[in-house]
Amino acid sequence: MGILLSLGLWQLQRAEQKNGRLTALAQKQAQGLLQLSDISRFDEPRDVRVQLNGKLQSNTVFLWDNRIVSGRVGYEVIVPLKTVAGIVLVNLGWVQGTGYRNQLPNITIPELTQFEGVIWEPQDNKFIGAESLSTANWPVLIQQVNIKQISELLEIESKPFVVALELPEATGFVNNHKPVVMPPEKHIAYAVQWFGLAIACFVIFILASIKKG
Repeated sequence: MGILLSLGLWQLQRAEQKNGRLTALAQKQAQGLLQLSDISRFDEPRDVRVQLNGKLQSNTVFLWDNRIVSGRVGYEVIVPLKTVAGIVLVNLGWVQGTGYRNQLPNITIPELTQFEGVIWEPQDNKFIGAESLSTANWPVLIQQVNIKQISELLEIESKPFVVALELPEATGFVNNHKPVVMPPEKHIAYAVQWFGLAIACFVIFILASIKKG
């Protein structure tokens, strides 16, 4: 019962955290599109909408592996973008895989110079060990977006965040960026389930005690 109650309380805490995240997200996006040079005024630039002007480095493409959209397995395409404010890694979006692990999809980088997107700060996945990346063959397959490792590989100084771009559908890329994957309501529903199991456990304990008596 103690474990079940703790799990229910934990889910309520997660719901409260998600509500705070959604509030902060709405406040940042209400400011409209900002320039990359304006980001320095934010202590936490995550979720800020930005407008970018620059050139995509189409010869250095990274494919983020095992990304799923609508039950289909594919990749998200990470490319450096050279701007007057510096180099920033951008996520062009999701593309479907070929169905074969040894055959990567053909990627056509759009010849655009103006972009809009949302700042995203990738988190380190502790379950994925250090990757050994090589520039011998492009595109390079990666299991997670490690800005430091990509910057060292390309010998560039990149911004400490990634911009998830919102490209036209005609480019063939699907925007798979989800700032909040699980809404607060779902955490509350899970909390109700855990509390329900705790009550059921208590009822079973009482009935078993009566029967034993």
